Amino acid sequence: ITAYAFYLNKNTYTKPHPHQKQPKEVGQWIQQNQGTQAVAFLHPLVGFFGDLNPEDSTNARLIWGLRKQLPYYGMNLGDFLVWDAPHSPNEGNLLLEELLANPHFEPVAFFAPIENLITLGNRPLEYFIFQIVAKARTLQTAIHQTDTFLLDSPKDLGAEVFSHLPLELQLPTDSNYLYCEVVISGEVQRAPNTTVFAVLQQVGPDGLQLYRNTQLAEPSQNNAGWTTFELKARLTPKMAHQPAEVYFWNQAPTALTTRNLVVTVTRIFLAPREVTPTKDTILQPSK
Repeated sequence: ITAYAFYLNKNTYTKPHPHQKQPKEVGQWIQQNQGTQAVAFLHPLVGFFGDLNPEDSTNARLIWGLRKQLPYYGMNLGDFLVWDAPHSPNEGNLLLEELLANPHFEPVAFFAPIENLITLGNRPLEYFIFQIVAKARTLQTAIHQTDTFLLDSPKDLGAEVFSHLPLELQLPTDSNYLYCEVVISGEVQRAPNTTVFAVLQQVGPDGLQLYRNTQLAEPSQNNAGWTTFELKARLTPKMAHQPAEVYFWNQAPTALTTRNLVVTVTRIFLAPREVTPTKDTILQPSK
């Protein structure tokens, strides 16, 4: 109902909120790539910006009305499906892992916001666009960076509000991948009852491009105040083009010591399309 109401009132909608930037980007992608194919979606703003009419099944479908017992969920080859973290796994009962494991759903685009937003179900706010195909290409991984810093050699960071981690983060400079996954882990020693966040941030020519954080767990007194942390982020190719920094946001502030820092940057991309041999490409036996 909400999606249909947005479609009917599209001419009265004016200025989007900054958090609605990704639905707008998804909608623009749809308008550029949809052609005559139908699009399944659930986020109302995706339908609004994509000019999708859920009352016309040849143009759009709502995810909760799909027939999951059928191979293509009742859709046709070439159609698209927009998975969004707030609505698809909740109202739509459609998990991202289910689509990624389905041999007929091929991820073709990925969108994520600048800020660190967590949705219902403890999922980061993300959008994946899938296309229905006879045989989906597999997702492949390629390690772009894997480094360790301060291995068994602690470093005193002092008692600063913002303490930059002594590591180098390298990001891909090309765009030949679906998304880039950054994982930063390590150990921190500090006093109890203090609030500290690990932060991954990018600032480009147009201002803030990326902000991800994770709050560190309360330090264990049985381990001399040391605690482990892990910060994960999926970046779009556009985000990865900008330099990034990693630091601790120490709200007290209190003295921090860190060690055993590990950085892994992985490119996630689709396998090349299989080429069907033709009579012109098949080698003929020599005479």
